Amino acid sequence: MTVRIGVVLLAALVMSGTAAAADVAAGQAKAAVCAGCHGPAGISMNPLWPNLAGQQVQYLVK
Repeated sequence: MTVRIGVVLLAALVMSGTAAAADVAAGQAKAAVCAGCHGPAGISMNPLWPNLAGQQVQYLVK
């Protein structure tokens, strides 16, 4: 019984890696829209918009 569970979990893990790789391209395409306000590296040029790649001290205090 535990061997079957292990095999099922291993198969799910292998298949999820394949699905995650396919989603990378879709995620990059969707993130291009976010870069308009939050910057291409996730650092906003406008202090009113939050950073997606780490926050400024003032934003965290607020």
